[in-house]
Amino acid sequence: MQYPTVFPGQKLVIKTSFSCAHENHISVRDFVSGNELFNSNSHFGNARQWEGPVNTSDQPMIYTIASAHKNTPPNGREPWYPSAERIVFAGPDSKIIGYEDGNDGDFNDAVATIVWLKV
Repeated sequence: MQYPTVFPGQKLVIKTSFSCAHENHISVRDFVSGNELFNSNSHFGNARQWEGPVNTSDQPMIYTIASAHKNTPPNGREPWYPSAERIVFAGPDSKIIGYEDGNDGDFNDAVATIVWLKV
């Protein structure tokens, strides 16, 4: 799980992509409340990008971002498993997180690209 922090005058943009046979999702939550703010699923054609609000406070805003997968195609009776993660790239204002849903170690089954924008 990653904890992106947004400082005053910034906002986050998160783009997701998937290269998987089984169901995967990426979830963004508010760290303080735990409320889910965005969920991108590999198989349901939902949104692939989320833009957070501009932090207009004088305190940092912290989010959590994580991925989970099933070991099957979409099936509501199957459990979700936390996906292993790897930082594929980290720059001063962006980060790419790769997630793994199997044993091949490619960390491209689910991918989140995070960009911090100064507004």
